[in-house]
Amino acid sequence: MAYKIAISKATKNVLTETDPDNLIFSSDYNTLKYHASGDQAVVIDCADYYDSEVFFPFGTWYYHRKEETIAHGLGYVPYFTSYVDVFAGGSNYNMCPGTFVDFLYYYYAYAYADATNIYLVVEGRNDATSGTVTFNFAYKIFRNKLNI
Repeated sequence: MAYKIAISKATKNVLTETDPDNLIFSSDYNTLKYHASGDQAVVIDCADYYDSEVFFPFGTWYYHRKEETIAHGLGYVPYFTSYVDVFAGGSNYNMCPGTFVDFLYYYYAYAYADATNIYLVVEGRNDATSGTVTFNFAYKIFRNKLNI
């Protein structure tokens, strides 16, 4: 006899329910297991740009890229999620990748992983060669080895 753990929604009978949409939890289905989570600021130093171009009649535009590394130590590429604030230092987050674009400026935030780290990246263009621009990321790394 196989055993399982199940929790049904309030109006459903856990002993007879077979529709997974009516279950809150069932050990018949895999679940994600947290490994690590956190917050990380990615700060672009506007004096550190990798390219520039004259954009007549608007002046010179500077291209920036900044990457922060989060070690996970799992030895395989894990499933993870990442979120970035709404590019204004606020407390509202969007799932990555995220893009902020106005008439002339843009910023693109994304994340990727390898068997050792996840990488939080911001690329963008503006007209500044001084000051900083900060992007706040939140991330969750899962222990599940999905092989995708």
